[in-house]
Amino acid sequence: MMNYTNKIFAEAGSTLTESTSSIIVAFVMMIANFLAMVLVDRAGRKLLMTASAFATSLSLISMGLYDSFKQSLTEHRWIPIAAFSMIILFSSIGMLPLTFVILSELIPKKIKNIIILLALECLWGLAFALVSFFPILTATFGTSMCMFFLATCCMLGALFYLMVLPETKGKTYEEIIQALAK
Repeated sequence: MMNYTNKIFAEAGSTLTESTSSIIVAFVMMIANFLAMVLVDRAGRKLLMTASAFATSLSLISMGLYDSFKQSLTEHRWIPIAAFSMIILFSSIGMLPLTFVILSELIPKKIKNIIILLALECLWGLAFALVSFFPILTATFGTSMCMFFLATCCMLGALFYLMVLPETKGKTYEEIIQALAK
């Protein structure tokens, strides 16, 4: 979505210039990455991943709702920048930085390198697909439907983290595997 920041703000009717919007989003991302570094060992990985996915989902829903009702919300043109900034903030606090931290803690050392390589390939393949098809999907289904779809994915992720993902902070590989076996 970062590749389409300017397009999303322009379609949402934001009164900020494209460069100002991009600077705000980059600043929010920087703050979020700092917060992630501070919170990761205090709050725990499972809590951060779950809260991040849930809050990102709510932010995507608010972005989708704004897009659906933007004609009647002309006095509230600050909503897209706030919603998009919250999407970036919440995803950067948990889901984005912690995915590979948790993955490295869940995989045995013998196969860790190949599994992380495959995960990175999948991630970049999906990122390429999203960047390539986002304009087509928004033109076909509308920005709001794309936001609702992404919100659903995040909500399903939050449920997965909550119900399946063990807490890995401060645990050995053996302790994590025992928690997964339960």
